[in-house]
Amino acid sequence: MLYVETMTSDILLTLASVCAVMVAVFFGPMILTVRACLRLVMSITSVRRLQTSVAIGLCAGMIGATVASGFFIGGSAAVLTATLCLLILMAVLDLAWRWLPFAWTLPLLALGMATAFLQDTVSSAFFGVIFGGGILMTLQLSFWMWRGVIALGTGDVWLAAGLGSFAGMPQISWILCLAALTALAFEGVAVFRAQRIVRQRFGVAYGTHLCLAYLVFVIF
Repeated sequence: MLYVETMTSDILLTLASVCAVMVAVFFGPMILTVRACLRLVMSITSVRRLQTSVAIGLCAGMIGATVASGFFIGGSAAVLTATLCLLILMAVLDLAWRWLPFAWTLPLLALGMATAFLQDTVSSAFFGVIFGGGILMTLQLSFWMWRGVIALGTGDVWLAAGLGSFAGMPQISWILCLAALTALAFEGVAVFRAQRIVRQRFGVAYGTHLCLAYLVFVIF
């Protein structure tokens, strides 16, 4: 009976992971992400010629890796693979374009809550979502009301909520703090290298730092 329950849980976790990746692949801006990466190593002409085929290969690889992880290792491995795929995509896109689309943040949140439901950790996930998303939403509204500026994007709020569904409390608080510290350090180094205060045109890629901070949390 226990084996059957475990098998069912693995199948459901794998299905949820594959669905999250497929939503991200078919509805997210894959071309923009691929273009940002290719521009680092080749000319714009080569990028235009290769971006579609590279994007297709990347999509197939993400889906295939998630399915293989669930089939050969288990549902938890499929969830981890899908989460890493989504975080890498968001980190690259936010760094290049300062944009976190709903097509990537919402599947991450849905996958986190589905995993919590199947693993009976709904309470921890719920408080992680409320705290992670709530803190950033409060900061976003505060800056907008007091200074009339949007210091944090809505994508950052949903990303923090999604990470909170996986990390729970109080881990998401440490992730938010680490991301804030690395973002400040990164901007400080950029200003020091420029030898003057530079006004960033697109702001700080806080979503990228959130993704990296969560990866540190997973590893350690």
